[in-house]
Amino acid sequence: MKQKLTPRQQEVLDAIKAMIEQNGWPPTRVELAKHFGFASPNAAQTLLEEIARKGHITITPKVSRGIRIAA
Repeated sequence: MKQKLTPRQQEVLDAIKAMIEQNGWPPTRVELAKHFGFASPNAAQTLLEEIARKGHITITPKVSRGIRIAA
């Protein structure tokens, strides 16, 4: 069961969905960091891990564009 996201997590999830729709592939952590103005990709990674933990995405380790929207 998917857990409720914080507003910021929902904003990131929505951006991921939009980037997939626009480009045909998911963003990298670096692209997400740039998009949101984070100081480093680690900030994006932390948010992605929380969104994944809550069941909204899956992340394939060590894959640049390894973000997938959960069914």
